[in-house]
This record gives sequence, structure tokens and C-alpha cells, in this order.
Amino acid sequence: MKYIIVLSILTISLFVSCKSHKKAKETKKLVEKEAQVVPKEQPQPSGRPSKVLEFKKGACHGRCPIYTMTFLSDGTVYYEGEQFSEKMGVHAMKISQKEINDIMERCGKEDFSRFPEQYKSRIPDWASNTIIYYGGKAPKSTTWREETDPFLESLRETIEEIEKRPGWKIEGNQTMPEHAISDQILVDLDSNVEVTELVAKYRKYNLKVIKKIAPSSNIYVVGFNKKKISPHEMLSLLNMDKMIIQAQFNMKISPR
Repeated sequence: MKYIIVLSILTISLFVSCKSHKKAKETKKLVEKEAQVVPKEQPQPSGRPSKVLEFKKGACHGRCPIYTMTFLSDGTVYYEGEQFSEKMGVHAMKISQKEINDIMERCGKEDFSRFPEQYKSRIPDWASNTIIYYGGKAPKSTTWREETDPFLESLRETIEEIEKRPGWKIEGNQTMPEHAISDQILVDLDSNVEVTELVAKYRKYNLKVIKKIAPSSNIYVVGFNKKKISPHEMLSLLNMDKMIIQAQFNMKISPR
């Protein structure tokens, strides 16, 4: 009888142990399943976007646009027009993250150290192209005019296609060039254009003729209302106008 009781106790203990083990396995599977269903929190990008590259278009013998484009890692692109450019001053636009990632990937696969600082040129009157890449251990700059590596030429074409896109916006309150008169612009009109046409077109900004530079020229100093449009916005509008060859701020003449 004593042995029967001991055997019964052992049987019950073994049954309870197996049941507990089975329940533990089921609980573990449930926890694992829930862990698969609930996604882990993805790390968010932090910090300021970094500078990827710059493209500088230099002067030529004629009226080539002079500007600088700066690309940031978040897709922001800044454009600074200096002379003979449709977009004068600082403008900005945003390209897609995929597009800036493609540019970074293309540049990252290239060994920029193999490019010379300056390619030899046989035509010094051509506009220069300069690319500065910031993705390496140190910034790498290379400049060319008519001939360069196919990779650099392809990158230039990509950049200039972005430059020609619509959607550029003037950046905030920009500083005026030294000695510039903020509400006066010097305009060089096409020979077939009458200044009255220009005044009529921009009447809403109170555009008016201040003076003609010379009787034989089609160059005028015009004024506008700064309360209706900022100086850089007005300058950009005029530079984009096909009636105008070039527009720039009128400058104060310092006495000798």
C-alpha cells in the first residue's frame, strides 16, 4: 500500500511538470509571435544635413551666367546667381531624397583623387566648370572648360538639368551688394523693345523709368516699390524676362 501511494504521487508530479512545461512553451511561442507583430521603432535621422557637393559656373568671354549650386544630403539645393544669371541672389529648391541619394551613390563610387585640380584648356574664353565633392576624407575640387572625364561631364549634365527646373524660390531676407541702391535696377533692353512695354508689364510693382543711360543705348535705370516686392525678387523677375538682356542693381558712385 505504501508503494502504491508513492507511485501515485510520482505520477501526479510528472503530470503537473509536463503540463507546466507545455504551458511555458505555449507562453513563449505567444510572446515570440507578439514580438513579430509589433515592429521595432526605426531610428530617426538626426543632426543637420551635410554638404554633398558644389558646382560653380565661371565666367566666359561673353555673357555666360556665373553661379554656384550647393547640394545638401536632405535634397536641399541652393543656387546663388552672381552675374548674367536669370536667378540673381540666393534661391533654393528641394529635390527628392531618392535623387540626392543617387547623386551621392554615383559620387561615392568614384575615386575623386584621380581627377586633376585643373584640366588643361585650349580655349580659355569658354566658361569654366568646377565641382567640389565633400564625401571623401577632405573636399576635392576639379575644374575644366571644354574637356574632362566622362563621369564629370555626366554629373555636370545632371546638375544643369536641375538648375533649369522650375520651382526655385528666393531665400528670405538677403543682404544687398555693397553700394547697391535697393529700389533701383539697371536694365539692358533688347533693341526691339520699348521701355514703355516694360513699365506696363510691371505696373503692379510701380515700375517707373528714372533715366536713360545714353541716347544711343537701350539701357535704363528703373525704380520700383519695395513694399510690393523685395529687391532680389524684382531683380530675378527682370532677369528672367526675355525683353531684357541683363538686369543688375544700380550702384552708388563714390566721389573720388
